Amino acid sequence: MALVNGSPSVILKNVAQLIKKKVPQDTADLVDQFATLLYGNISSLDLTNRNESDMYGATLSLWSSLNEHIDDTPIIHVFNPSVSKNGWKSSHTIIEVIVKDMPFLVDSIRIALNRLGLSPHLMLNSPLKLVRGKNK
Repeated sequence: MALVNGSPSVILKNVAQLIKKKVPQDTADLVDQFATLLYGNISSLDLTNRNESDMYGATLSLWSSLNEHIDDTPIIHVFNPSVSKNGWKSSHTIIEVIVKDMPFLVDSIRIALNRLGLSPHLMLNSPLKLVRGKNK
């Protein structure tokens, strides 16, 4: 979890509380651990002007995409989340990229967005080592 002045970020604590409150009990601990890894290196500056609802929604969306990812095929999901369709909303377009470790991928995406005249509101690059259960 990101630390602000040596203490865990309030917004990330609130995301953890939302996970415990809204995610089914049998997976809430895993989702909370995932969120801790996902946001573990985020700077306090990147947390400025964020809200826990958006971060909770983004966490669950990525968690869901990871659970559907069953092989090494890359997933690129670009969407404008809405409550009716995704269970959460954001005023920003979301780009989720799930892929095995590929050097320079994040920089390549950033360059492509810049060439299109788009500046990312927030980019997270959290390489994770995943071990799947036998059912996945």
